[in-house]
Amino acid sequence: MTGQRIYLEKCAACHGRNGNGLEGKFPPLSGVPWVNGSPTRLAALTLDGLTGKRKVDGLEYDGVMPAWRGVLTAPEIAAVLTYLRQTWRNHASAVSTDLVHRVSDRFQERRRFWTSDELQALTR
Repeated sequence: MTGQRIYLEKCAACHGRNGNGLEGKFPPLSGVPWVNGSPTRLAALTLDGLTGKRKVDGLEYDGVMPAWRGVLTAPEIAAVLTYLRQTWRNHASAVSTDLVHRVSDRFQERRRFWTSDELQALTR
């Protein structure tokens, strides 16, 4: 399954077909540091979800991003994250299946959503 197809099936309902999000409810994915920054951070966020307040493009969001661990395979997560990082206003490197496996293994015991502060502390 391609990253675009996964995005349209699993992510677009919240983040929009063009990654623009829904102001105040679901953050944009186009041209933002969360997507263009650390692929480790983005993989961890996708695997285990996110909760709590965070700022994106100067606006505050306070909601829950679901965890996709156990729902999407590592190759599917790599494909959708690569799609996000290389479409719209994003120009970041691809995400490998190997990186998703490494992040998944590193945090395999995690049983809760990430917070923004926890994710910001991940450097690699």
